[in-house]
Amino acid sequence: MSSILFINGPILTMDPQVSEAEAVLVENDRIRAVGTLQELACLAPDAERYSLKGQCLLPGFVEAHIHVWKVGNLQTHTLDLRGTTSIPDLQERLRAFAAERPDATWVQARGFNEAAMLERRMPTRKDLDAAVPDRPVLVQRTCAHILVLNSLALEHAHITAQTPTPAGGEICLGPDGNPNGVLTETAQGLGFRAAPVFSEADYVTMVSAATETLLAHGFTTATDPGVMPDLLAVYRKMEMEKRLKMRFNVMPIRLPDGGTTALPLPDRSSSDFLTINTVKFFADGGLSGKTSAVSRPYRGTMNEFGVLRLPPDFFYELAHEPHEKGWKIATHAIGDVAIEGILSTYERLYRETPSPARHRIEHLGLPNSDHLKRVAAAGIAVVPQPMFLRELGGNFRQYLDDAFLAQCYPMRSMLEAGITVAFSSDAPVVKGIHPLENLHAAYFRRDLAGGVIT
Repeated sequence: MSSILFINGPILTMDPQVSEAEAVLVENDRIRAVGTLQELACLAPDAERYSLKGQCLLPGFVEAHIHVWKVGNLQTHTLDLRGTTSIPDLQERLRAFAAERPDATWVQARGFNEAAMLERRMPTRKDLDAAVPDRPVLVQRTCAHILVLNSLALEHAHITAQTPTPAGGEICLGPDGNPNGVLTETAQGLGFRAAPVFSEADYVTMVSAATETLLAHGFTTATDPGVMPDLLAVYRKMEMEKRLKMRFNVMPIRLPDGGTTALPLPDRSSSDFLTINTVKFFADGGLSGKTSAVSRPYRGTMNEFGVLRLPPDFFYELAHEPHEKGWKIATHAIGDVAIEGILSTYERLYRETPSPARHRIEHLGLPNSDHLKRVAAAGIAVVPQPMFLRELGGNFRQYLDDAFLAQCYPMRSMLEAGITVAFSSDAPVVKGIHPLENLHAAYFRRDLAGGVIT
């Protein structure tokens, strides 16, 4: 039996009764005891002693909402466009990436933010055609709720002016009445279905790359929300083969983009490194791209209210089965309209079938005071992203009216309402995943230009 005794450094326990300790005893990769050096030395006199040399030891951080494979995808397979400053900059990056990969049948990228670009507009198929005219190009906005295709990709996806628009999505048209390449929300599925699929080996590479990044930031547990069946199978295989190096809570997606029929519920499971007990839904889009469902039009527009992907009645139909079977449910809801629909449905589910399962609302971007009271009363957990305020706050100040800004990601109000709150990054929507920087963003609420979101 291997034993290690950690000593000689501040050891923070996160236990309010005993906040610091002198030593930690680990046996066979498990913490056996925390206490004084004398107590733990008696428990394991032959333990190897590891001196922290004054460095701080504390429990590993938990990343409550991060798209693990997508973080790894940007590190290994897909062009990272975060930080793009203009349309020409985006085009040059695409050209260079395509030139480096002459054998790639498609060029895929993610990460632009039009509000941070010189032109302050969405790129279109013509912009992508000018960069890479000879191969299909698929570029996703940083929020992952808007997709842009070039002309060849539109052809491969068979998207024309006559293509029916999926419920909860948009096929945007240009002045000529033809698709301009921009697809929002559920309509993204039309584009992704035409693109090459990732292999099992690809997913293993992505998950492994992201794991190293998470571990380097002090995370020992992460939730990957909204995975398709092929990726879920990869997680299960990696767990069976003991290839997972940290704990993962993986949420199967219930309704794929562009779909109208729920995917079958997989088997629930729980082990030391993999938990599968929560299904994921999307009720609306992203706030930074004006696709979150809101009750008032976005600033500077007359009729842009975002996209409601899951009307309450449809959500109830899809959520009833997992709720009845004891699954937890986690639902992406940012705009106040989406929050109301999800919250009222959760309340109905709990009222009709009481359950100990604690459901979640992911993001909770624009709740009002009534929403906060009801969330607390229902015992619903929420998972907001303070880093959005820093990296996407410029979008919020540009797109939201003053009243919405005052209720935008109100972390303190959530806590004061008695809600269970777990901060997260939602990377790769944002670059910053450091847990302490996330706390800093929650406290100071400043965007990258120094503007305060209040």
